[in-house]
Amino acid sequence: MYDNTVVSFSSFKGGVGKTTLAILTTLLMAMARLRVLVIDLDHQGNSTRWHYRVSPIPHDKTLASAIEFMDARSCIVPSHIHGCDILPVGFQILKHYSVPVDTLELLIDPIKDDYDVIVIDCPPSLNNLVVGAWSASDRIVTPARFDSFDQYGIHFLEEAIRSNTEVDLDQWTIVINFFKTPRSTDQMTLDLQYQDHFTDQFANLNSLRVTSREIIRKIVHEDRPFTRSRQTRELFDGVADLARWIAERPISFDEAGI
Repeated sequence: MYDNTVVSFSSFKGGVGKTTLAILTTLLMAMARLRVLVIDLDHQGNSTRWHYRVSPIPHDKTLASAIEFMDARSCIVPSHIHGCDILPVGFQILKHYSVPVDTLELLIDPIKDDYDVIVIDCPPSLNNLVVGAWSASDRIVTPARFDSFDQYGIHFLEEAIRSNTEVDLDQWTIVINFFKTPRSTDQMTLDLQYQDHFTDQFANLNSLRVTSREIIRKIVHEDRPFTRSRQTRELFDGVADLARWIAERPISFDEAGI
């Protein structure tokens, strides 16, 4: 019998594929017949729009309403992905970013046993809901790319987690996202330099590299199936490894589950 897991996808830098990686990982876990809940904290609402194809979103089915009445269960709706639910976000969440830090944990606690994994998609900012997400999480995932801006952003994030929570940083991992195999000697040299910098400075750097491929856009934006084919094998295997690390259990992606 495995424990349930809460994971936050969090980054202070936009454009690193945080929500995309969260969607792909959630999709694979649901395909593996895990019961998954997505909680969207980001007022941009990209996770919400992908999982919940209703517009406009009824206010009584949003995270803001859940906070106002301290009742998450009545605000959760089914995703279009079988086995996955979502607690949607709306712009009303902006007025709740300064709630007490333990608010999210208090919301999650009554529903935690309903799911194998709860995925929290955080905004690229620092507020009490984000700190609460870190504190409520068993795992924290930060997508990044090999460049100096991401390196600075990760330092800021690491210090924010350390200063605002009692989270064991062993629970936090950095995943290199949108990774492209260098095509020139110069680019390979630069990537190796960044890899050395990241490895020296962040003990939490994961060996996982999530590749940048057109198929990611097709899966997320065109609802193409996410299967392990010749074109998607590297991407599929990388996300599957991340899903196993998050869920803290062996997960089989056999044909029946796909």
